Amino acid sequence: MPELATLTRVKEGEGGHLRTYLRGLSSPALRPAAPAGGLDADASSPFAGLLPDGTHFARFVVVDIPAPHLLFSTRFDGDEDEYLAALADTEAARRIWERCREPSPVNRETLHRYLLCDEDARVQASYVVSAFDPQATVAQINHALELRAVISRFAAGSSELDAVALAHTFRGLELVRRLAHA
Repeated sequence: MPELATLTRVKEGEGGHLRTYLRGLSSPALRPAAPAGGLDADASSPFAGLLPDGTHFARFVVVDIPAPHLLFSTRFDGDEDEYLAALADTEAARRIWERCREPSPVNRETLHRYLLCDEDARVQASYVVSAFDPQATVAQINHALELRAVISRFAAGSSELDAVALAHTFRGLELVRRLAHA
């Protein structure tokens, strides 16, 4: 699973504005609600649906070292060039990097080239902790989380059932039926 981290100097006077914009991206009030009973990867972030394979995470942090810098780190499935092209194609990414010194000017092509090629901006990951198998895709992780939620709801609501009713109810769960036929 590819990962990338960059450190980009923020333009003079833009650190506070960038922090405000980034906080707005993570505000639940700005995100659509997930459908009942399901996980909606696209609802959590403007970057969640970049590629069909998916984004495990994309983190943006303004750090003062001593001047403000944008630390961007991400883990994703798929090809790095395709992922960064898709990222550079989002309005949110361009609005973030417009507050930075590089690239200049900010457009799809310059941002893609900057993220892909600027070795000075790249930060090598020296310690990565992952709760999941490094080979697990976003889709597999989301599927496992969905299954966990279904089984948890089932367990919480079935304590009064006898063994036969328990087995029948379990086999009747839509997700369990799909897994049985997969």
